[in-house]
Amino acid sequence: MNFLQTLNTKPLIIKAVSVHAERDDGRKTRLLENVSIQLNQGEWVGLVGPNGSGKSTLAMLLAGHPQAAAGGAALFDGSMDRGFAGTEPLPFVTQDPDAAIVGSTPWEDVLLGLEQRAEAGKAASIVIRAEEILRGCGLWDVRHRPVETLSGGQRQLLAAAGCSAFGAPLLVFDEAGAMLDAASRAEVLGGARAIWRSGATVVWISHRLEELEAGDRIIALQQGCVAFDGTAESFFEPESGCGMPVVAYAAELEGGKPTGAYGAKSEVGKPEGMCAAASEGGKTKELYVAPPEGDRRSACERLGYRPPFAVETALALREMGYRLEPLPFTPEALAEAVAKR
Repeated sequence: MNFLQTLNTKPLIIKAVSVHAERDDGRKTRLLENVSIQLNQGEWVGLVGPNGSGKSTLAMLLAGHPQAAAGGAALFDGSMDRGFAGTEPLPFVTQDPDAAIVGSTPWEDVLLGLEQRAEAGKAASIVIRAEEILRGCGLWDVRHRPVETLSGGQRQLLAAAGCSAFGAPLLVFDEAGAMLDAASRAEVLGGARAIWRSGATVVWISHRLEELEAGDRIIALQQGCVAFDGTAESFFEPESGCGMPVVAYAAELEGGKPTGAYGAKSEVGKPEGMCAAASEGGKTKELYVAPPEGDRRSACERLGYRPPFAVETALALREMGYRLEPLPFTPEALAEAVAKR
């Protein structure tokens, strides 16, 4: 099964892109600031960051929906070449899958998507392709069930199947499992991984770090800026956050220097590639400050996340002199790594 429907293999490149939403009163709200990333065909990218950090905005840009990214009127700076993702807006999977489902059954929904594409008029190829997609998403056994009888996880998978029927070379899952139980989340994640292994590029947005796998690429956003871009392994490594600034708020600044957690040793500044935000009246509300010497926290910790249990345990064992390689991401991998020592 091949989900890629394009011969274009050029990377998707976003260069120095900033997005500001315009309010009714004329003020601007920063959504993204000076973001530069490159996505390659066939990558799995985990997009993480605190609420309000710009994840959904970036996802909408990647999927080709710039105005939706800003919720309406917006100002854009920078450039974007969508490369393998093509020039047309792409469907995506959100917390509400029903908005993307048009058929009364999984079979009908996928057929409708295929009929809108180049396969129209080729009944035999449409049927074969529909079966490939539904089997790949784990929906073949329920293909004739009414959509309203499907579980939440199955409806999310159907939304993903619809994207595949559309021929989307890039699939964005924006918190697709946020409203689901653990079993349904695992079902959706498994379906997304299957789509990725079939050749599609997947951007997976989630706060659940236990969904990461070794080798995944992680892009972390903070205050609308790219704070980290690297492998999942390096995301958890101590000191990986040393190049990341922290935020000092105006209430914590005295005489241009931050007070509180990082004290006078931190110099107020704006590191290259990062940003400072302005509040009402033009006064600075927040500034990025360099972390103090000796702060060995990982990028994961710097963003306020706690590593998954297996990773946390492996790092604790490392501190005791027991280094587990490769870094285990699941309890099963942790048990196997410990057993080998």
